[in-house]
Amino acid sequence: MRFLAHGALLCSAIATGAQADEAGCAALANITRDGLKIAEAAWVPAGPDDDAGQDLPAYCKVTGVIDERRGVGDVLFGDRFELRLPEGWNGRFYFQGGGGLDGRVRPAFGGSQPTGEPAAVAEGYAVISTDAGHEDKDSSFGLDPEAREAWGYQALKDVAETGKALTTGYYGEAPHHSYLIGCSNGGRQGMMASQRFPELFDGIVAGAPVFRLSRSHVDTAWGLQKLTAIAPRDEAGHPILSRAFSNADLELLAQDIVQQCDARDGLADGLVLDPAGCDYDPSGLACSAGQDACLSAEKVETLKLLHEGSRDSAGERFYVAWSYDPAIAEAGWRSWRLGTSETPEPNAIKAGLSNNGIKYVFLTPPDPAFDIINFDFDSDPQRMEASAAFADATSTDLGAFRDAGGKILLYHGTGDAAISANDTARYMAALQADMGDVGDFARYFPVPGMGHCRGGPGPESFDVLQTIVGWVEEGRAPDRLIATGADLDGRSRPLCPWPTVATYDGSGPEADAASFVCK
Repeated sequence: MRFLAHGALLCSAIATGAQADEAGCAALANITRDGLKIAEAAWVPAGPDDDAGQDLPAYCKVTGVIDERRGVGDVLFGDRFELRLPEGWNGRFYFQGGGGLDGRVRPAFGGSQPTGEPAAVAEGYAVISTDAGHEDKDSSFGLDPEAREAWGYQALKDVAETGKALTTGYYGEAPHHSYLIGCSNGGRQGMMASQRFPELFDGIVAGAPVFRLSRSHVDTAWGLQKLTAIAPRDEAGHPILSRAFSNADLELLAQDIVQQCDARDGLADGLVLDPAGCDYDPSGLACSAGQDACLSAEKVETLKLLHEGSRDSAGERFYVAWSYDPAIAEAGWRSWRLGTSETPEPNAIKAGLSNNGIKYVFLTPPDPAFDIINFDFDSDPQRMEASAAFADATSTDLGAFRDAGGKILLYHGTGDAAISANDTARYMAALQADMGDVGDFARYFPVPGMGHCRGGPGPESFDVLQTIVGWVEEGRAPDRLIATGADLDGRSRPLCPWPTVATYDGSGPEADAASFVCK
């Protein structure tokens, strides 16, 4: 059973009629339908919530699993979920996107947004999250074909439909609007929904969407091999990835990027608002005789190779290039690319995520003995082609989503070390080429200086939830997003819809977003 009919759930959820209170919550535990197991339906009083980091209203917390089964290796699979149904429901349903290769149920408070927004549950949304069909940390779920499909897209549909049905049964009426908010893999889920299930959500916010996860992993292999080639060795000759670039190296690079690219937006204020449009070249940092604040020739060359992106021996590109962004000096960039391990066992996020992802999920057939450091760019990509069918969200046919009235807002930090923002620009260009002007239902907002989903030295704090709700329910299409940031000292800047860029008007207060135009 890949689908739970809403009506069947409603008939069995609360036999005496809907009660959106503690008694009604307890009644949800009595649901007995094929394919659905409710593990817990517990009333949580209003108060502080450690996961959300704020006070939440009282809510009914429902946990369960859909389509539980024994799969390859006798492993227990199923779409596990957590649903929070708050007191003072606002009539809306919120699917909280996942991250990485999933494998765990994150607390469902509506936390898959940029910084600066209250938890969605606190705003009255019914919020659901899921592990996308498996429980593991090493990606070995990829050994099971059905689990691959569940993670790729099917769990998204099944969990959303089940969550809507439970929400309807609890409150006695269906949600009047449904939203998906996610970043990284959650952004990929948003794109999958718009392409495969166009009527599932009214509004989607896709942050740092991984359109081509298979190719992103190829690019990770490229970067890892280039970085380990210059990394210092231990006594046994093994590379220590974290030492490929020091923090001082990255800070020097960030300062040079600011110096060369800052004023392109009309104001030299320490913020690079158009990194993609700056033709930056790190060659000027190469050491010459007597210099201290400089980079070795091999480090400069490695930076160029990292930012140019992966290619095979014939020069054919696998992925897009990466923009030079001052966020490269942030802790987030190091965490993703280099890590902090002082041993040959790297703890960089991309190294572990891509190594496990390639060998279990993206190689067909899976190859548990595979080591990313030995990736062959001429032969191994062909072994990953089949994975694109269930994992990559590349379709530019969004006609059904548009015709259903759907709206999609995309954002992506230009300093993202995990997924290149240039791939989101590539997708938008392809979407426009195939569908013409898509601004009536799809808009992309690059976020200068933001890292992966949040953080960074740029304007990285902005409200996407109220923006998408206003667009869907009131027809207020966003012409700009007003953003602030922890490093902006009270300044604000507009985030402009691609391909426009925020530019200082030459006369207004320099700290105010209103003094910038999108052009």
